Amino acid sequence: MEDKEIIDLYFARSEDAIQRTDGKYGLYLKHLANSILHSYEDSEEVVDDTYMKAWDSMPPARPNFLQSFLARITRNLSINRLEYLLAQKRGSGAIDLFSELDECVAAPQSDPGDICDLEQIGASINNYLRTISDIDRAVFLSRYFYAQSIEEISRNYDMAKGKVRYILSRSRSGLKTQLAKDGVAI
Repeated sequence: MEDKEIIDLYFARSEDAIQRTDGKYGLYLKHLANSILHSYEDSEEVVDDTYMKAWDSMPPARPNFLQSFLARITRNLSINRLEYLLAQKRGSGAIDLFSELDECVAAPQSDPGDICDLEQIGASINNYLRTISDIDRAVFLSRYFYAQSIEEISRNYDMAKGKVRYILSRSRSGLKTQLAKDGVAI
């Protein structure tokens, strides 16, 4: 079934929309959630929450790319769940990989201008990703979108862990330069 037809089911408030979404994107969304949470049970809950959030969002939202729309929801819910779980296990030694990007982007404050700032940051990141090689882009996205470990990336792309770290370091530096060029507060 095409994405447009699935979205039409959401707009018609048909419960079949969730079944069709799960059939088409369920495995992808579970994999995405599990790459962040490393827990099958938590990943399934996040994917269920994704479907509910999609149900609540459509209408009025009519996404152009359903897979990207669902991936963004799943990723955000997974990160929120991870933060909650890590708060429950203080001192667990878990590393917040997103702190690696702190040198590039300051965390937004609760301010009405944050939405504009986030859109500008997103545009700058997209601009930067278009300028780097395919492998550098894949490594960057594997780490910062799919939350894969250095070891997983190393295995997936058949490269040494040191090279992965080097690519990520160079990418963060390049991103910082791009953000400054685009006038994003760092």
